[in-house]
Amino acid sequence: MSGHAGTVPVGRWVTIALLSAGFLSYVDRATLAPMLTVVAQALDTTPAAVAGALSAYSFAYAAAQLPWGMIATRVRQLTVLSISAGMTLVGAILTTVSWDLPSLVVGRIIVGVALAAIVPGVLVTIGDTMAPKERGVAAVHLATALAMALAVGTVLASVAASVGQWRLAFVAIAVMALPLTVVFAVVARRTPPVRRAGILASASLLARSPLAIGILVLCVVEGTVVLGVFNFLPAALEDQGVDVLFAGLTIAAFGLAVLASGPIARALLHRVPQPSIFLIAGGAIAAAFVLLLVHLSVVTVVIASVLLGFSWAFGHTQTQVWMTEAVPRARQFAMALYAIAMFGGAAIGTALGAIALTGHSFVPLFAASIVLAVLFGVGAALLRRRYSLH
Repeated sequence: MSGHAGTVPVGRWVTIALLSAGFLSYVDRATLAPMLTVVAQALDTTPAAVAGALSAYSFAYAAAQLPWGMIATRVRQLTVLSISAGMTLVGAILTTVSWDLPSLVVGRIIVGVALAAIVPGVLVTIGDTMAPKERGVAAVHLATALAMALAVGTVLASVAASVGQWRLAFVAIAVMALPLTVVFAVVARRTPPVRRAGILASASLLARSPLAIGILVLCVVEGTVVLGVFNFLPAALEDQGVDVLFAGLTIAAFGLAVLASGPIARALLHRVPQPSIFLIAGGAIAAAFVLLLVHLSVVTVVIASVLLGFSWAFGHTQTQVWMTEAVPRARQFAMALYAIAMFGGAAIGTALGAIALTGHSFVPLFAASIVLAVLFGVGAALLRRRYSLH
């Protein structure tokens, strides 16, 4: 990440560490969903109950944003990331040794709180260290790295579950968290702090920004569908008798699609109007759930995962950059609220998915997702047309 007027440049090794932290966050995020049935059997409970751990993670992730944001206004961002990685290590160990549902939920809550600091922190660092014209492309690079993590996490979890060793997936999370804890602690001492507005001043700035409020509403909608409902596609297949390994591997197509779409997104960012980008993204989400509504199978879930990954590469990365630009003086607080909105939506989608799984009927869930996808695409396009970034 190169320096720019008004920014604090960071070195290549710090950039690598930041991307590695984002990778860790998304590998962890992808692990539990493909293993709901296997974990439920191991802990003598139901898949819907284990899905409660997904909701707990999402709620914890959202609830921790403001506390992390307040901490980041007083200490170096890299110090925050070191603490976050250390907490992830503890939560991953507890998840690994969990003996019943409550211990699993506690472990996931700890990890949710910990990882809440990661991606917003990386995005804030991009905003602090890069020129405005470079941030959109940087966000696509980050999305590409995170997409690789989603694919790796999904495959790791699916394979571990298929051989009856689901705990190994969380051992891998702990192993990744340990060196990051040390690296961020060491590098933080050599990095100058960035002055930011206080929490009350930041809240006041955001409250006066219709653009920021609009983006947050869009985040709730997108999070409900792409982060919440999406998690239940493997469970929906397993409910039809599909093997846990194949069911879990289907959603690895999401990460691979984001990875493959990265170069296309970078090429189109400066050629296609932003409103059109969001219409394409919303249309891809809607098409994915129309396909699932018509017929649910391994093939349609793979295709839907590809469409959702395509949407993520095109639309989600740009809403992230958009939020960092909406209120520059309150960037840390803005990204905290962004994550709250996104994972608040994820928690809503997870709760709806658990209801669908319990009732063995996903048709209403997929139909609602189509409506939300249209609202996201059209709403984002109209908002982007109304407001422009400079």
